[in-house]
Amino acid sequence: MSSTVWAVRATHIWRRETHIFRFLRDARCAVRVVEVRLFKTSRLSERAPIETRRWEPGSDLAKTAKEISKYIADSGSIDATLVASDEV
Repeated sequence: MSSTVWAVRATHIWRRETHIFRFLRDARCAVRVVEVRLFKTSRLSERAPIETRRWEPGSDLAKTAKEISKYIADSGSIDATLVASDEV
């Protein structure tokens, strides 16, 4: 099993959505599960996820990027980590 991980910093929502889309495309998330982990603090000593959600593989990566971006924004999260995994 292989995973690709990317950390998302709090940025403008339109910018974040574009970066998420690029990650999904480059990590082949049309055929891989993506898990989003939300964090309230950016301090490494306190990096326990407060919430996690998974998206199944799908061909409409733009729609998935929009959903993930909204999920992050609605949570009020400071940081998020996206993990693209071959695990289903």
